[in-house]
Amino acid sequence: MLRSLDEQLALVGQEHGEALEWSPQERFQVDLLAAETDRTVDLAAMYDACGDDVKLRVKLSAELRLLRQSTARMIREIKTELPERPTPTALRIKGAGRQRTSPFGSRGGAVVTCGFRRRCQTHDMVVA
Repeated sequence: MLRSLDEQLALVGQEHGEALEWSPQERFQVDLLAAETDRTVDLAAMYDACGDDVKLRVKLSAELRLLRQSTARMIREIKTELPERPTPTALRIKGAGRQRTSPFGSRGGAVVTCGFRRRCQTHDMVVA
């Protein structure tokens, strides 16, 4: 499984003409996934070897079910695709929003986004 994730990352890097590597946080997630997969395999072997002990089989099956759900969740969290680059329009909208909510606004005055009147402490003036 880890080899297939590494191959997927390499393919994405080839498509974009870059050599991609896992970040330290992603490497930690991949290592956790490997440990959890090993634990799942060990529990599955114990389940097969426990024979007719019903209580042990029930406990192991519950643990296996939880581990498989957790593994599926962890696999969904690991992303090999690069995030999309923002379009120029999206960057322009983001910049306008940042300027609107800036304490200095576009002309150096304080901008308040709510409808209440309050005193601007920075410029000692009333803003709406």
